[in-house]
Amino acid sequence: MRAITEIAEESPEDVVSVADGLVPLLDDEDEHVRERAVRAMAAIATTSPKDAAPAVTALGSLLDSDDGLVRKKAVCALMEVAIARPKDAAPAVTALGSLLDSDDGLVRKKAVRAIAAVAKNSPEDVVPVVDALSLCLDANESAVRKNAACAITDVAKNFPDAAVSATDPLMRCLSVDDVYLQEKAVRSIAEIASVSPETVVPAVDSLAKFFDSDKPYVQENSLYAASEVARAVPEAVIPVVGSLLPLLDTDDVAVQKSAIRTIVSVALYSPTGMAPPVDSFLPRFSANELADQKRAVAAIAAMIEAPLRI
Repeated sequence: MRAITEIAEESPEDVVSVADGLVPLLDDEDEHVRERAVRAMAAIATTSPKDAAPAVTALGSLLDSDDGLVRKKAVCALMEVAIARPKDAAPAVTALGSLLDSDDGLVRKKAVRAIAAVAKNSPEDVVPVVDALSLCLDANESAVRKNAACAITDVAKNFPDAAVSATDPLMRCLSVDDVYLQEKAVRSIAEIASVSPETVVPAVDSLAKFFDSDKPYVQENSLYAASEVARAVPEAVIPVVGSLLPLLDTDDVAVQKSAIRTIVSVALYSPTGMAPPVDSFLPRFSANELADQKRAVAAIAAMIEAPLRI
């Protein structure tokens, strides 16, 4: 076993053919055998992750080992498999999630990278570790924060209900000095707003600073989140109406409509809190948007009956 391990760590491609034979040794009673087997498997995974894939379950069981070297080699092997063959690594996600609060920075970084890789292709398998991922959004390491944000966003896009528990740390990301993290947070919050707008209410002020973002997808997601909140809790959006008004004159029709829908929702709730001219709305809608026209008419009617600040 020692010879195979040494060869694997020196020239992993030379021992790929014995990868299947290493799998049962990962669960051997002898701790020295386990250590050498996982070292060899980790080396093989760097060269041929598909040949390490059959060892995923066994590798996952080593993630709670008392031996720090064994844990590191196991998580490194799983990361390589996850990047190359994310679906094959899915069975180890829960075990990987248990490492997200590890004191070992390398282990934590490799674990979250593996989970992010699985989430991109198989987000349903990452749902059970969303809470653990959300804790990583406050990590000191940039790579840990970014991979956690990626994983949560992939879950939110497909299973927004499962991401609701991550709302608070996502909202904190809106204020950090990290553009990538902000972008992922805005996208996740937009998805969460579609199923739980009340949860997103505290983020409205922070979202407003992205209304004029020069990145269309960031602007779109921030406006979408605000519009969802406005439909459910319109009073929460009143403080940011002023940030929406300039968007009524943009050349981007989609942005115009998002702003209008949000403003209309607020107007229906609080017509006296509105300042735009009453004729700002209807011309913006096409004939096939009857539902939105009706909402606009109702809002304008309410505004006409109230003292307007025009």
